[in-house]
Amino acid sequence: GRRYAEARRTLEVGRSLGQHDRTLTLESLGVYGILYQRGNREELLRFALRVLGPILEYDGRRHTALLETLDAYLAERGVLRKTADRLNVHLNTLRGRLQRLHDTAGVDLADARTRLDLQLALEIYRFDPHAARQSGIPAPRGGRTVPGPAAPSPATSPVAS
Repeated sequence: GRRYAEARRTLEVGRSLGQHDRTLTLESLGVYGILYQRGNREELLRFALRVLGPILEYDGRRHTALLETLDAYLAERGVLRKTADRLNVHLNTLRGRLQRLHDTAGVDLADARTRLDLQLALEIYRFDPHAARQSGIPAPRGGRTVPGPAAPSPATSPVAS
């Protein structure tokens, strides 16, 4: 019944998060529990493709790494120096990539809701990479492979430079 289905979803989400040795509830999974409570992966993947689509199309046409750049930027909470170090690029290269994200995909990284949508779309991909690839969502190169929030740093703001 319903409880069995919820337990299976909790187990699937926990495994995808690398939580193999803990007792979990759907509620203890935070946002991941909310996202996967309904169990409609196709709907989630459509959301991810809608949000990431323009970036994916640009990367595919130009053989660029804007998705990887976005993933690193969000993982580093918008701290440009850390993002550039993570990507092993010059700070000016990073600024150029972020400007291209804005110009080609309309990504406004100063907008909290936009950042949330982008982060959720990337996390949805990581939850089920096989299904995402079948939907046309490539993996962010060099990004985290297991979903999970980066440790917050109280000294940085999401859009600090």
